[in-house]
Amino acid sequence: TSQVLIAFTGGQIIYFELDPHSGNLTEVHNAELGVEVCSMDLGIVPAGRTRSAFAAVGCRDNTVKVLSLLSDSLLIQKSRTVLQSRPHSVCLQRSSEDIWLTVGMDDGSSIRVSIDPITGAAASGSNQRFLGARPVTALRATVDSQPTTVLLSSRPWISRHDATTGTVTTDPLSYAPLDHAAMFRGAFVQEGIVATAGSTLRILSVETRGNRGESFNQHCVGLRYTPRQMCLLELAGNAGGEPRRLLAVCESDHNDYNADGKQSLGFDPTGKQTAKKKKSEDDAMDMDEDDDADANSEESEEEEDEEVQSRAT
Repeated sequence: TSQVLIAFTGGQIIYFELDPHSGNLTEVHNAELGVEVCSMDLGIVPAGRTRSAFAAVGCRDNTVKVLSLLSDSLLIQKSRTVLQSRPHSVCLQRSSEDIWLTVGMDDGSSIRVSIDPITGAAASGSNQRFLGARPVTALRATVDSQPTTVLLSSRPWISRHDATTGTVTTDPLSYAPLDHAAMFRGAFVQEGIVATAGSTLRILSVETRGNRGESFNQHCVGLRYTPRQMCLLELAGNAGGEPRRLLAVCESDHNDYNADGKQSLGFDPTGKQTAKKKKSEDDAMDMDEDDDADANSEESEEEEDEEVQSRAT
């Protein structure tokens, strides 16, 4: 890209442009926002154009501002979105002729807002979703030749436009939590993601073909007794946020004690001692079988010796 946007302490931002011929970085304009900046993102340059028309700036007053980068209205605010939490990251993604603003917040949730590609105005309706216990990092990627937004929290997610339904879906990835990520392309990986998890560097690709309508992510929870009934409970979220969903499971077994009752009677409720006892019994049975086999072999040898002696007599 030939556009550079830098934020300084105190809320000052300076816009630079790179000269493609000389390679010099020239300061074009600067502005005072009056509030500290948390995150910024320059939109994707559309096909047939040389620069992006908008930039998104997340501020510490729990707002996200969309600024114009057009020559006749440089760094002029086009829209302002008020959030329930401080913005941790912002990402402008273009899908066909639409522009989507994705904001990852410090409380572990993300919000998606539609931006008018001509005026830069933000739509009144928004889609908010809780993704995890860690602040959400949003970044651009490409999956199945479609623009995709990757969201990193206590687990990774992808948000993309579904051409079959015409809606934007957000799905969890069946992968370990990632700390940082960026889009990656190479000779052997055309649509990949390079990421860090702890002290490891990983290069991965998202496989989604053939998974439409199938379980995209699963999590197994061990139960103590046989599950009999299940009920999905929906609780109100904090401060009008996304409601929480809990799964209540009713377990029972016929003529069975609970864990405390089994322990008071001398039984092991975890089943570990039972497994060890069964293993020792199996080992003892194997030893008995070996002894029986040895005894049978000795008896057969004695019978053969007696038969040989009778023939000799």
